[in-house]
Amino acid sequence: MIQGTGGARKIRWGKEGKTSGKSGGVRIIYLNDSSDGKIYFVTVFGKDQKSDLTEAEKKAIKAFIKAL
Repeated sequence: MIQGTGGARKIRWGKEGKTSGKSGGVRIIYLNDSSDGKIYFVTVFGKDQKSDLTEAEKKAIKAFIKAL
């Protein structure tokens, strides 16, 4: 889980054609809501775009999750 997001999780996924594996791929942020069995896609970004979520982004994700 990503701290400060209210339960969001992160998956690292390698980009096709890249030789750097998962570390040079994308980050997929999602919520797995076990109460209703749904998985919510929140956002995705390339590791080459930014290394991690900002505190403001974490706060926005937390508000989004709370609103679900």
